[in-house]
Amino acid sequence: MKRRFTTTAALALAFAFATMASADTWKGLVSDSRCGAKGASKADHKDCLAKGEKAVFVKDGKVYKLDEKGEKTARELAGREVDLTGTLKEDTITVEKIGLTKTEAPKTEARRLKLRSPTPPSPARSRGPGLRGPTRDAR
Repeated sequence: MKRRFTTTAALALAFAFATMASADTWKGLVSDSRCGAKGASKADHKDCLAKGEKAVFVKDGKVYKLDEKGEKTARELAGREVDLTGTLKEDTITVEKIGLTKTEAPKTEARRLKLRSPTPPSPARSRGPGLRGPTRDAR
């Protein structure tokens, strides 16, 4: 009984490690099936996707198809550089995770709307013309 349990546990662990090890991460571009690796603009990719083309992943000039779930997520990232984690089988990637690369990550709202604060007035100007330093009343 112990031997059967040990063998079953060992097989389960081996299977778990084998499936975890098969996921890879790539850096590449989300394109559409029509343009592929041609290097079209972001607007062109979005137009082609709107017309019904499939989203694809381009790495080093090679075009990879995406599974259904990954394709839906990739549509939002058309024309942008992404980090993609998944498993490759023939020419199709089963996507586990997809997101913008750090260089492509959008700036936060606060950063985009960051306004330069006006420089504070100098002390000489804040008390009026001709007054420099503390006045007798301020001491």
